[in-house]
Amino acid sequence: MNKQELFARIDQMKDELFSMACDIFDHPESDGKEYYAADLLINYLTDCGFSVEKGVGALETAFRAVWKNGEGGPNIGFLGEYDAVREVGHVCGHHLQTPAAIGA
Repeated sequence: MNKQELFARIDQMKDELFSMACDIFDHPESDGKEYYAADLLINYLTDCGFSVEKGVGALETAFRAVWKNGEGGPNIGFLGEYDAVREVGHVCGHHLQTPAAIGA
């Protein structure tokens, strides 16, 4: 994939990723109870062909999504947070992190 194809793919995804970020912002969850956000993100990743493992690290709302492309080669990981600050909401931008990581 060349640079122009990559930018075109990002342009195709940006509205849906931004919509996810806004949806997470509108449904703030904290304290390991980020069920709405986790389900939203997991469903998107599953629809995109990722295999998703739920409940990672003994946290019900944590997950690992894997895209397998052949054997060998590098493994690349992205971390995304989607929790809000209790009683305040998404004041730290975590609603943007995981949609941005998915885009990457």
